[in-house]
Amino acid sequence: MVRPTLRNEAQPRFFIIITLLLFIWITLPYLVAVRGNNHDYVFGGFLLNPLDGNSYLAKMYEGYRGDWRFTLPYTAEKSKGAFLYLYYLVLGHLGRELNLPLILVYHLARLFGAGVMVGALWRFWVGCFPEPDLHRLAFLISVFGLGMGWLVLPLGVVTSDFWVAEAYPYLSAFTNPHFPLALGLLLFIVTIDNQARGLWYWASAALLALLSPFGMVLALIILAWLAIWEVAPHFICLVKSGLFRRLVWIFLGGVPILIYHVWAVYSDPLLAGWNKQNITPAPPIWDMALSLSPWIWLGLLGLWLVARRGSLSQRLLALWLLTSLVLVY
Repeated sequence: MVRPTLRNEAQPRFFIIITLLLFIWITLPYLVAVRGNNHDYVFGGFLLNPLDGNSYLAKMYEGYRGDWRFTLPYTAEKSKGAFLYLYYLVLGHLGRELNLPLILVYHLARLFGAGVMVGALWRFWVGCFPEPDLHRLAFLISVFGLGMGWLVLPLGVVTSDFWVAEAYPYLSAFTNPHFPLALGLLLFIVTIDNQARGLWYWASAALLALLSPFGMVLALIILAWLAIWEVAPHFICLVKSGLFRRLVWIFLGGVPILIYHVWAVYSDPLLAGWNKQNITPAPPIWDMALSLSPWIWLGLLGLWLVARRGSLSQRLLALWLLTSLVLVY
């Protein structure tokens, strides 16, 4: 038997250390805030974007009281509701069954999502960069990396890297349960060397569509472009390719849920009115450039090399970068 090298033995250790550091950094600030409770101040449970956080808690309360349909909690007008935000409704049911405070269930689910996310990130980067030094560096940057918006913060300018939490794995894990879980599912779906059975892709796509419809759309687009890029113009090869079969399972799992979401929102006047104002405008281009610096520039510099000599996983990275930048605007 060949004894593994010290480099190979260090791989699990590196992953465990970085994961533990992440869990400490996304938990410690909340523990400090809880200890700050006194007669004058009560910590509400959220350190970033409390407006959305309380809306998620309200959705959990609907599940806690036994509902399975989402209705708008901040209006006296009532509708028949729809099967939206099921993840938070399920967490509310879980809180009632376990007799736990909803805010505790919220943060336990947040940590669970963070665990799924870091595991998926590690698997994804190992597939992209077989060299240990490269995939460990990529993993470290993606887990803790943020932008350079701090450069203009003294001027009173708050850029996207301080509030668009779903754009950064660290902020996703710090903010709520569904951002990191959705990112983990997206990474599972697009990881090239993933040899999961079709039903796993179907289930993952269905759950991703429930958590993040835009993430589902992104996965379909980049995998479709990658499949066409790899086998075009030979259509028969496309149909027989593993990427095409994966796309079929993902389509069957996610697209029906996306269609239901659109129908449910626009068939209910109250939900349609709510959705009309539920808009997050794209940031100015200078904001995007600063918020994603310096990583976006390194990625753009590497696009040509990846397109010519990169692996299939690295070409997926290039398509992911370009597709995301186009979809934002």
